Amino acid sequence: MNNREQHMPGRHAAEDAASAAADAFTETTNYIREADWETMAADFEQVVRRNPAPSLLVAAAVGFLLGRALSR
Repeated sequence: MNNREQHMPGRHAAEDAASAAADAFTETTNYIREADWETMAADFEQVVRRNPAPSLLVAAAVGFLLGRALSR
């Protein structure tokens, strides 16, 4: 890295965000590999119960996108 790149504003924030995203991706892949369907279903149910409004919005968005994809 040259001297100018080391002093770029926001560089550390971008590195931290990239590192956090990589860690979350790794945790998610490990969870999918190790958990069985019953555990995933129970965890999903807990998330939906704790966050009903965002869950409804996500369900509506997925339904809309599936409807658009299947109608073509």
